Amino acid sequence: MERQLAAFMAVYETRNFSQAARQLFISQPSVSVQINQLENHFGVTLFERNGRRQVQPTKAADQLYVAYQRQQLEWQTTVAQIKQTAKHAKTNVTLGFSQTTSVELLPRVMPTLLAAKQYQFTIQTMNSAAILEGVVNRKLAYGVIEKPMLADYVIQTELPGDQLVLAGNPATNLWLLREPGSGVRHYTEAYLHERGIVRRNVGG
Repeated sequence: MERQLAAFMAVYETRNFSQAARQLFISQPSVSVQINQLENHFGVTLFERNGRRQVQPTKAADQLYVAYQRQQLEWQTTVAQIKQTAKHAKTNVTLGFSQTTSVELLPRVMPTLLAAKQYQFTIQTMNSAAILEGVVNRKLAYGVIEKPMLADYVIQTELPGDQLVLAGNPATNLWLLREPGSGVRHYTEAYLHERGIVRRNVGG
């Protein structure tokens, strides 16, 4: 249908089959065939042929010309809008921060994240084990954790270290621990093991 419509537009604008053929780089008989196909498709006469080179469009041709021009304009407008939308579209990136890094590190990097206009960041806060699992399963693009954990096909970069501070009496029988999978829990248990402190779970 596109070829027939292109032939129709050329004939309508030139009022001449030969000139339309030259514009389209096809033969005049091919133009005539395509116009006939279009007329058969709509069941109307589009051009009055009087034996001379010039042809006269009918009212049906006038209607088709205006409708096709409008369609072409709407299409061009739609394509331009899609390109404009794509130009300003942002890539969604989900980041995972552990509880500790979300407090200590996230505020420092937030200005940089906000300045990246081409990205839309979603921040999720969870423990280190859940973050590593999210990266492995590709639910997270990047993760920041403090627990030393390894996984296949995950590229890891070590950031400058931080220190944990012991607050309270080491001789006490009561220790507050983070949930399993937490990086702070990992280092706390390492400290207890190093000091030979045997712990009993209370309340789970």
